[in-house]
Amino acid sequence: MCACLGISRDKLWIHSPGPELPCLYRALRQLGEVAFVVAPNAFHHMFLPQAARLFPATQIYGPRRARKKYPQLQIAHLADASWGEEVEAVPLQGLRFEEWAFYHHASRSLILTDLLFNLQGPTRLMLTLEGAGGRLACTRLVATVLLKDRQQLRQGCEQLLQHPIERLLMCHGKTVEHQARQAFAEAMAWTGLNPADYS
Repeated sequence: MCACLGISRDKLWIHSPGPELPCLYRALRQLGEVAFVVAPNAFHHMFLPQAARLFPATQIYGPRRARKKYPQLQIAHLADASWGEEVEAVPLQGLRFEEWAFYHHASRSLILTDLLFNLQGPTRLMLTLEGAGGRLACTRLVATVLLKDRQQLRQGCEQLLQHPIERLLMCHGKTVEHQARQAFAEAMAWTGLNPADYS
């Protein structure tokens, strides 16, 4: 699970639920009601049925492909999000896997899924071959095969960079808490962004 946010009194918002969800069930219930569960792209949806069983009253959101994958679940499209203004959902047009990024206003956190990786340790060698080893970066797979329109992707990143980003919450890797806005701009400079505009 990438992130769990409290977005209103006693209501929780869960991003990219994973296999650990049953182990976290009691802790989450103590924190509040799991009101929203989000599949942020066409890859991170495998545990949506499990989330629906654990939290039957939750509203699930996802991209079109996730909705087609699980017709038995009532999955609303991310464009129709009804959780309020605390979490802003931004579609990253230009990617083939329907990635959405999320900005949490209260904590000034940008939540990313597969757009960028920031992994260290044993997986570093594999990601080095992908151009993202040991640093915040986009993999070659995303920047080539899964890229549909570089200009559209840059525009989505520019929209995100209008916010005062203080941290990057990563699905894959270490949280970035030092000059996070600048780090994001530098990692996405290959799209045509000028990092100097966001220093």
